[in-house]
Amino acid sequence: MGLINPEPERRDDALTSQSQDRHLHVEFDLKAADHQLEVDAPRLQQVFWNVFRNAYKFSALDGAISVRSHNLNPETIVIEIADNGLGIDAAFIEKNLRRVRAS
Repeated sequence: MGLINPEPERRDDALTSQSQDRHLHVEFDLKAADHQLEVDAPRLQQVFWNVFRNAYKFSALDGAISVRSHNLNPETIVIEIADNGLGIDAAFIEKNLRRVRAS
């Protein structure tokens, strides 16, 4: 287990530079009091990059991506990455979640 505590400047630069060629607006609203997590850092970073890449890939030109965080309570952090793309069909999500649950 490791700690994730991203350097805001590096994070913002990386996400913003990824989105410039598609003219995507990336907005950060990080309200969580503490962004340090004791987790499998490489795995969580991979998950975040995959979600961000999907948001990037499926957003229309001149679209928007938002990255938000907040604390539900002192020991819980919520991190949301959202875009204004087409989204995923509900039947597709249910089918794939069924496969994950069966594993």
